[in-house]
Amino acid sequence: MLYLRQATSQTVMIGPYVGSDGGAITGLSLTQSTFMLSVNGAAFTAKQETTAGSHRILGYYSAMLNSSDTATAGRVLLVSSAAAAQPVWHEYTILDGAHYDDFITGSSGVFDMRRGQVLGMDMSSISGVQARSPVNALRALRNRVTTSGSILTVYKEDDVSSAWAAALTVNASASLIVESDPG
Repeated sequence: MLYLRQATSQTVMIGPYVGSDGGAITGLSLTQSTFMLSVNGAAFTAKQETTAGSHRILGYYSAMLNSSDTATAGRVLLVSSAAAAQPVWHEYTILDGAHYDDFITGSSGVFDMRRGQVLGMDMSSISGVQARSPVNALRALRNRVTTSGSILTVYKEDDVSSAWAAALTVNASASLIVESDPG
């Protein structure tokens, strides 16, 4: 799926235009009315941006869309046909500006804020953690870990309360690590 930002002019690539023999067609005259849009399953209409399509490489052409062409959020089907070429289409999802900036460009700062909220979170405040959760996986990297005989114990953030324990396979000839406390 390709994504476009709502109510924004942009250039998209469409193609390849190929003939009945499967070869790329490079000399097409693609006018505004050659490109038809269906927004959210509605009837097809010609794109409103008036620039003709321009060949780029190997049967791929650029098509410009204006802010009216991308005014409605949702699914857009861009279809094109030209003499001697098989029909070509591409499907796009138009996202409102905030979601596009968040998910596609990252320019909204929301991702950085969410990452900071998650990665900077005090894990001791989390309750009801499942045994095989990311929180428990991270605890083994950052919190106190001890071994006693064939039992490994990983502690909660207070380095006193046990978060989880596991059975170890012990080899008497190996060097043992009995505790790790990153402090």
